[in-house]
Amino acid sequence: MKLYCLIINLFFSISLYSQYQYSSTYLDFYIKNNDVVFKKEYAFKTANIDSNYNQLISVTNNKKHFSPSSVTKNTISGYLKNDRVDYRKYCGSWAWTSSYLHYPLYAYVNIEIKDSQYIVTVSGIFFYHLSKHKFFDIATTKNHMKFKEGKTATESLKYLDSYLTDLFILQ
Repeated sequence: MKLYCLIINLFFSISLYSQYQYSSTYLDFYIKNNDVVFKKEYAFKTANIDSNYNQLISVTNNKKHFSPSSVTKNTISGYLKNDRVDYRKYCGSWAWTSSYLHYPLYAYVNIEIKDSQYIVTVSGIFFYHLSKHKFFDIATTKNHMKFKEGKTATESLKYLDSYLTDLFILQ
């Protein structure tokens, strides 16, 4: 009988732990002010600040779907418009990927330059198909306090995280 109670207690402990492993942060995403925000820090390859800044300006200007709206010495701000997440690059399949990843991606991007690193923050993410679909509503649970936990939801978050990470790597 004691063994039976121990097994049941262990089962519930594990299931409770697994329910809360994806709270308000997941990979490089976090929930803030009714928005899902992607934030990633990258290191520059060289210590020359002017060279790094010029390279970052050049790379962002050459991004097909990125439109800079404000450029200062320490920040580059702009919008991703009509971009497509290449989930197949990360081993995603059409049938098992969330449908929103099939549609154009729009978001606000802020790149902050600090010493030997640059910090990319992507917010206001939405997908557009016939109407605007906020990523916040898609990726979070009904109470909007944590990320969805299903396999399709977590895999789709991984694809989007990988895509946004790769998008801002300096070559």
